[in-house]
This record gives sequence, structure tokens and C-alpha cells, in this order.
Amino acid sequence: MKKTKNPKRISTYFSKEIPLLVFITLSGILYNFGLLFTPFFQGKMIDSIKDQLPFLDVVSLILIFLGSILFVQVFRIVKRYTVREFANRTVKRIRHTLYDNILHKSLKDLEKEEIGGNLSLIFYDVSQAVEGMRKLTTEIFDTVFVFLFYIVYLMMFSVKITSISLLPIALSILLAFLLRKQIYRSSKRSKELHAILTEKTYDLFENSVTYRLNNREEDFLNDYDETLSQYEKANFKTLALTDTLVPLCNLIALTSIVPILLLSIPLAIEEAPLSIPLVNIQETWTLGAFSTYLSTFILLASKASHTANLFSSIQKGLSSWKRIEPKIQDTAPFSKAISVKGDCLLLENFSLKTEERTLIEPISLSIEKGMIVGITGKISCGKSALLKALLNRFPYEGKIILFGKDLSSYTEEELAGTISYLGHQPKLFTRTIRENIAFSKEKDVKEILTRVQFDEDLQEMKEKEDTIVGQEGVKLSGGQAQRIALARTLYDKKDLILLDDPFSAVDEKTEERLFDEIAKEKENRIILITSHRLKQFDKCNLVIVFEEDGKLSVGKHEEVKNNSPFYQTLLQKGEER
Repeated sequence: MKKTKNPKRISTYFSKEIPLLVFITLSGILYNFGLLFTPFFQGKMIDSIKDQLPFLDVVSLILIFLGSILFVQVFRIVKRYTVREFANRTVKRIRHTLYDNILHKSLKDLEKEEIGGNLSLIFYDVSQAVEGMRKLTTEIFDTVFVFLFYIVYLMMFSVKITSISLLPIALSILLAFLLRKQIYRSSKRSKELHAILTEKTYDLFENSVTYRLNNREEDFLNDYDETLSQYEKANFKTLALTDTLVPLCNLIALTSIVPILLLSIPLAIEEAPLSIPLVNIQETWTLGAFSTYLSTFILLASKASHTANLFSSIQKGLSSWKRIEPKIQDTAPFSKAISVKGDCLLLENFSLKTEERTLIEPISLSIEKGMIVGITGKISCGKSALLKALLNRFPYEGKIILFGKDLSSYTEEELAGTISYLGHQPKLFTRTIRENIAFSKEKDVKEILTRVQFDEDLQEMKEKEDTIVGQEGVKLSGGQAQRIALARTLYDKKDLILLDDPFSAVDEKTEERLFDEIAKEKENRIILITSHRLKQFDKCNLVIVFEEDGKLSVGKHEEVKNNSPFYQTLLQKGEER
């Protein structure tokens, strides 16, 4: 899908469907013309029967009357279909723009995104915005045209009666117009709370285990209930305004037929006076003409109540677009990942600190291609922070020179083309195993699955590589999810591979096989592995140990083992497990 110019203006999305909008408008006009023809031919049919016209004339009028009904229904169906088609296309474009904006955000900004709020925006607000603005562009014109045409048509019957009967209709439209701002404000507040509620609902599914383990179910429910109550109050206010406004406007509009009904007395009672102050009906109107007039006026009154609904939808649409608009920015086309070639990773006077403590004292270090580096230490000592610093996602002091270029000058496209990263908690998509590894439905992933020891697991799966893993890999075991994530990390053969505790969910035998397969990737690459499981560390070219004082012990396995009592302790604990 092509980029949208001026994406912050909703008219931009509508302009792409101008032919369809014109067709919708014309369909609406023809539909309303048909509605007008129906009472006209209905009146003619009544008069033909009353006047005892020839049978064929009566039949002809009946057929024309039925034809007008068919005409109305055909254009009603056509309009509804084209409206849905227009809405679907426009919603698709706006959602595409929102997805595009999310994917263009920096990694740091993406980590701050509220998932639930964005879900509410994309699936709830977009639909309402399109519906409201669609009505503003098509229904308003349609309604104004119909009102003017119907009024002129009714004036041809009687100026006096029409003028008096129009007063309640005008009052109902005025009422809807005056209440539009209240509807806008209450709708806006309701949507804000809907976004918060969606966020907390997402949080429930994402962190329900944590709530259970910490015995905080009641705390969550109390907080959720409070937000739900606020949302229900705001939503009730919106519904109260809209659900009351439409029937009230409808009731006021329908009072317009009272004077007309009073004038029907001379037609219903032969002894009634032939004339009344406004007009002499029996002298000027036939029964059929009166039926036409009354039916047409009822249609006009229903249009008035429709206008109230129209104002409500437009205000809801406007409030939705006001929430969407700040999320949309002009974006450039996506850039392809760029690999930066070089020979080594240099840390120059490098250190890591948090507000509470120093994770790494200043150190200088050179790591060449062809090396596997094992990194270990206590929990929360800074191992994961070191890997994130190499991704430029954790603040550091000093310099990181990655393949001859300062890390701070790397673009996100260059990082994506140069580094593969496997986090401590593997992230899987709600897609197939194949798509989770290669981001494609067609690419072959059998070789890499074999290398990560997934053959036996695959044999037990009916759909093989096309098995859906579920949200966050929920249909897989922890070890299976970890190996699929590892396969994805190794698949693209980047120059720097960062693996954060990649063996935590597998047994020792599988760990050994996985390490040997990873080691095959070290040619022309640098591989950094953090782990608490140290049985494979003797195979590393370099070992980095986070000592308890924030200093690093660096060297070959045997060298560090001899010089670091802390590393000896960690090795001993590993052997005891």
C-alpha cells in the first residue's frame, strides 16, 4: 500500500474514494426520490379505486406502486453495500497508516508504547471516526437535499399547512444541533476511559500469572472495577444523550402531523364542515392526495429524527479523530537493514551505571571476529545491560567501536543489519514456526530447526513448520519457544550475535548440542553469550566475569578460573546442580 500524503487530515483518506463517495450520495438521492414516488403512486392508486377507474388502469397503478417499492429497496441495498465498501477501504488505509507510524518509532519509543491504548485506538476509534466523517460528507448533503426537495413538494399541496407543520421539525433539528457539543465531550471522555480499560485488560492477560504468584488478584480487581465504573458512567452519559436525543427529536418531529390529522376530519366525516380556517380540503384535495401528503410528511419527520442521529455520529467521529490525529506523522519509506563490515568490537574506557550502583567499572577491551565470549555473574549484575548497551538501548559511558564505527553513530537500520539479539525472555509471534523464524510463509527453515535440536519436536506436530505457536508461544513448552527464538537469531547470519541466557529452558544434553551448533557460527562473527550455566564455558575463546565489586575479570577460561575466586565458586555451584 502506498504512503498517504497529508496523513493527519482525514479528508486525505476520503479523497482516495471520491468516485465511491459520489456514487453513495447519488444512491442516497435516488433512494429518497423513490421514497417520495411511493406515497405519490399510493395516492393515485387510492383515487383510482375510489373513482372506480377501469380495471387495467388500477392494475397499472398497482404495478407502478410495487415498482416504486422495488426501486427503493434496490437503491437501499446498493447504498448499504457501497457504504460498507467505502468504510472498509478507508478503515484499512487509516489502520495501515497507524501501523506504519508505530513501526517507524525508535526502539526506545516502542518500549514505552501502551499496547492496550493503541488497540483501542486502532479497532474502536478508527471505525467510529470513519463512520462519523462518512456521514458528514455524504449524509449531510443527502439530508439537506432531501429536506429542501420534500419541503418544496409539500408546499405544492399547501403552503399554510406545511409551514405550520414544519415548526416541530425545525425545533427537533435545533435541539440536536444545540446538544452536539455535550455529545462530543462525553464521547471523548468515554473513549479515553475505554483506552485505559483496554490497557488494563491486556495487562490482565499479560501478567495474570504474576498477580497469582504474588497474591494480588484482589488488588487488580479493585483497580479494574474502579476504572470500569468510571467508564460505565462516562459511557452511560454518552448513551443517555444519544439514546434520549433521537427518540425525543423523533417525538417532537412527529407532532408535526397533528395539524394534518385534524384536517383529515372532513375527509373522514361527511357531515363535517366543508371548510376550516386554513384550507378547504374537500374542495382542493382528494383522498389519495391527502394520503400522499400525509405519507410524505411522515417521511420528512423521520428524516428529522435521522438528523439527530446524524449529529450524534458526527460528534462521535470527530472526538475519535482527535484521539487518532496525534498518533499520525509523516513517515519515510522503510529502509532496508544495512550491514556494517569490520573486524572487531572495541570497548574504550567503557562503564555501566544505574542510579543505584555501578554495574561495570571503566574497562577497555578488544574482541575479534571468530570469538565466542561467555559472560557470567550474579543475577542482576549487569549482564543483560551490557548486551543492551551494545544494541544502543542502555546508557553507557566511554566508547563502543563496533566494526570500525562508533556505536552512537549507528542508525537503527545499520544495527538491524549488523546485530542479532536473543533476549532473556524469547518473544514469539502468533504465527507459524516458519514465520517466527524467517518472517515468511515460503522460506525453508528445516536446516536451522535441525541445528537447534527441534527435529523430534517437529515430528510430533501435525502441521510441521506451519504449526501456529499461539500468542507469545503459549502452545509450546519453554524449551521449544527458546529454541525457535534461537533459530530466528541465527537464521540471518549477522556479524554480531548477542544471546542472553539462551539455555535456561533446556536440559544439559540439549545445551551442549546447541552450544556446539552456535560455535559453528563464529567464523567471521562475534558471539556473546550470557549464562548462569557454565559447563560449556571452557569452549569459549574469552570469558567475562562480573565480580561482586563491579569489576570485570576477563581472559580465557583457565586463566579466569585461576585468577577469580568468584568464578571458581560459580563453577563449583554449577557442578553441584
